[in-house]
Amino acid sequence: GNCVAEGVCHAGGHGPVDPDPNPPTSNQQVGMSLAGEYLGIDVSWDGRFTIGALKPSPWDLLYGWPGYPWSTGATIRVDSDVAHFGEDINDSEFLQYPYAAGHSISGAVWRMGPIVITQTLRIVASSTTGAPDVIKAQYDLVNTDTEPHDTGLRRLLDTEINAYDGAPFRV
Repeated sequence: GNCVAEGVCHAGGHGPVDPDPNPPTSNQQVGMSLAGEYLGIDVSWDGRFTIGALKPSPWDLLYGWPGYPWSTGATIRVDSDVAHFGEDINDSEFLQYPYAAGHSISGAVWRMGPIVITQTLRIVASSTTGAPDVIKAQYDLVNTDTEPHDTGLRRLLDTEINAYDGAPFRV
């Protein structure tokens, strides 16, 4: 299967939701898993995730699959402040922890200062095979302030293909 990540920034309507008052204490703990016909996703409570292939036999595409999502994530910049998505820093908070919905893991909503970031992971059909063998990682950034802010997003995919950390691959 193919593994594709896409960063998308646009305005969206996401209202704050009360997070679980007792989240897991380890960001390496799997909060939920999603399995399609070809791919599986494990997501920790803080939005870090890992991906594995399920057919013809299970093998990892990202480091830590299955069950140990800790190294793949996003880095967010708001003006001069930089943090990993979901990191507990000054003036940041989860508005909603991730949850499974259909063929996606949605709703990881995290606020960093005046910027609200939503992460959605989805299993989608490939443009080349037509099969649901692609993971789409989407990020929506919304400025809730009346002032403009300089923002950035960097996506890290920590690849490890079939237990080989140096495997060549193409995106």
